[in-house]
Amino acid sequence: MPRGALHTCRGCQCLIASGVYACGVCAERLKKQQRAREDETRGTSSERGYNTRWKQYRERYLAKNPICVDPYARHTGQTRGAAVVDHITPHKGSSTLFWDKTNHQSLCLSCHGYKSAIETGGRSASAKHVLPPASGVYGVSGEVSTLPSVMTGVSARRV
Repeated sequence: MPRGALHTCRGCQCLIASGVYACGVCAERLKKQQRAREDETRGTSSERGYNTRWKQYRERYLAKNPICVDPYARHTGQTRGAAVVDHITPHKGSSTLFWDKTNHQSLCLSCHGYKSAIETGGRSASAKHVLPPASGVYGVSGEVSTLPSVMTGVSARRV
């Protein structure tokens, strides 16, 4: 490898290839630190709009729309049950967009994780979007708070 292709890791100062910001050990540590910073500002699920009202709506929606819409054609001819009511366009704190019924779709956990990873660049969802407090704020039980294990490797890959 040419000498110019090496530089020092941001964490431990070991030599690493150019195009990579940190060695594997430091990259994991830095990623955990970033997630902790995001979690501090993210707000609770209730603050983000997911509480009892949303949970009740979600149950009714999934009862009427029990099959994953498979927006990325990932099921290859299979039908999968939906577990998540997804916002097609991220609401980013807008209660109008949050409750817009035309902005909802039924997804299985795999499709939701895949969609979330695409929207966030492979990271956990950003913590910036919190709905303003309102009477009858909505909420989900939090069963889809992390990406499925299949998706967690997306952000860790370095090319």
